[in-house]
Amino acid sequence: MNEVNLPIQGPGVTIMDAAETLQAFLAKLPLWKRRLEADNYANFPMLEEVLLQDGIESDKALSISLQAEFCRHLDTLQNSFKGYFCSGDLKVETWIRNPFLADIYCISDEDPAKDFLIDLKTKEMLRNEFNSKSLGEFWCALTQAYPCLVKRAMDALIPFAATYLCESGFSALVSVKTKSRNRLDVKDDMRVTLSKTTPPFHLLIQAKQQPSH
Repeated sequence: MNEVNLPIQGPGVTIMDAAETLQAFLAKLPLWKRRLEADNYANFPMLEEVLLQDGIESDKALSISLQAEFCRHLDTLQNSFKGYFCSGDLKVETWIRNPFLADIYCISDEDPAKDFLIDLKTKEMLRNEFNSKSLGEFWCALTQAYPCLVKRAMDALIPFAATYLCESGFSALVSVKTKSRNRLDVKDDMRVTLSKTTPPFHLLIQAKQQPSH
């Protein structure tokens, strides 16, 4: 579960990233279930370690009832994870990931984005920018040139995939507003704490310095 959780945490994670991670996890669960039914515990190292410590033979590792209980748990886990994203979130337009590798022929001729994508794919300078920038930075830089494509790309990139930013904000609040500062109005402090921009402290200090007498 930690291996599933960690990749979808962070400020730069998009719904596409999270959806792909969960899709891979959901695709593995039926395989793990089949292995479990065949007394193969490769995907459950802690269980396998306990069984080896108890000296249980691999072909008689678990009782049928206990094995069935584990399989039901995997089925419940799979059903619960299916509700994390609606089906529309999982079918994001693939050209957003990389417009230069997108298969133009898979896009409907009625889609107005097709013309812009054909034009975009011929721009070698933009291809170089794509390789040197993050996905969000790349599309933001095309706001003026390709507003139609950027709008659809942002619809997939902007939504939050997890509550990571809220949780990090609460953690920052706990650090800033302590018992000794319980009357502090943390609005401005939180803005500085959570901002990714480093303030020009030396200029701020110079502006506040008083001339010596």
